[in-house]
Amino acid sequence: RVKVLDVPGPPGPIEVGNVSAEKATLTWTPPAEDGGSPIKSYVLEKRETSRLLWTLVSEDIDSCRHVVSKLIKGNEYIFRVSAVNQYGKGEPAQSEPVKMVDRFGPPGPPGKPEASNVTKNSVTVSWKRPTDDGGSEITGYHLERREKKAVRWVRVSKKPVSDLRCKVTGLLEGNEYEFRVSAENRAGIGPPSDVSQPVLTKDAAC
Repeated sequence: RVKVLDVPGPPGPIEVGNVSAEKATLTWTPPAEDGGSPIKSYVLEKRETSRLLWTLVSEDIDSCRHVVSKLIKGNEYIFRVSAVNQYGKGEPAQSEPVKMVDRFGPPGPPGKPEASNVTKNSVTVSWKRPTDDGGSEITGYHLERREKKAVRWVRVSKKPVSDLRCKVTGLLEGNEYEFRVSAENRAGIGPPSDVSQPVLTKDAAC
C-alpha cells in the first residue's frame, strides 16, 4: 500500500451551543482523514450571512472546542473550521447559520450518572455537566432515585446539588436502584439525563 501524504480532510460536523447575544461555543470532531500526518491545530473563521467575506477568528486552536466572542447582537453568522498538519491546511467544515440572540432556556440533560463506592446502604453518584447550559449559568442539579421495579422517582435531597457528584445514603440493603439527574438554571429545570445502570446495594466483598 502506498501511504498518501497530504493535507487533512474536513473536520467532523460543527455544533454550536451556549449561544448568547455576543458569543457561542463551537465543538467539532477530528477529520476522518489526517493526511498521514498528525493534526497540529485548527483554523476557525466566521462570516456574516449577509456578507461574502470570511474573517479569521483563531488559527492556533489545539482542541476541538472554541468559544467565539465579540459577535454582534442580532447578526447571523456561519463558522467554518479547517484542520492543519505538516503539509498544510485542509478543506473546511461549515456550520449551519446561527443568530446571535440571548437564548434563555432550561439546560440540556446532564451526562448519564455513574455509581461508585457502593455499600449496603449508600452509593456515590457522579455525572457530567450538560453540553448546553441553556444560555445561563447552571445553578445546581436535582438527583433522583427509584427502586428498579418502582414507577415513582424520588428526589435524593430537598436542595439542589452544587457539585457533579452526590453521596446517596439511607438505601435498603439488597435492593437495586436507578438514578437520573437534571440541571437547573435561571430559566428552570431541564430534562433529565439518561437513567443510570441499576446499582445493587451491598458491601464489597473483603
